[in-house]
Amino acid sequence: MTDDPGPDPLFLRLRAAGSLTSGPKTVGGLVVSTEISWVFEAAIKPDALDEYGALAREISADNQAAEPGQRIFEWFVDGQDVHIYERYQDSAAALAHVQRFVENFASRFLSLCSPTRMSVYGEPSDELKVALTGFSPRYLEPLAGYARS
Repeated sequence: MTDDPGPDPLFLRLRAAGSLTSGPKTVGGLVVSTEISWVFEAAIKPDALDEYGALAREISADNQAAEPGQRIFEWFVDGQDVHIYERYQDSAAALAHVQRFVENFASRFLSLCSPTRMSVYGEPSDELKVALTGFSPRYLEPLAGYARS
């Protein structure tokens, strides 16, 4: 018997509804990914680096087990400054992550750091934008580029 709870129930509902599809789309003549990514920046509070690191590892392990639509989840630190790079299959997967984060980790996370900036890349859904409002994100639109698989 295993302690693995399996995929998150919200993810299963979204997948069943056909909301977790990915692939390129055309925006302004450019073929762009439907993936959503962001960089979340924060200042870790003094004397909280060890506790913050432990929480980062806990969140990472939990997401890896429960969020198959999360493509990349990486934390980078320089002293007290942290950047978290996140990439999602699509807006539905990103929304599922935000909802899980708020429910399970936001209180502890925000007690250990002060958010400084959030930059969102891609074409997030209106529902995802509403969910991110509390982080005061800025949205950057596709201009040029490509992705290799």
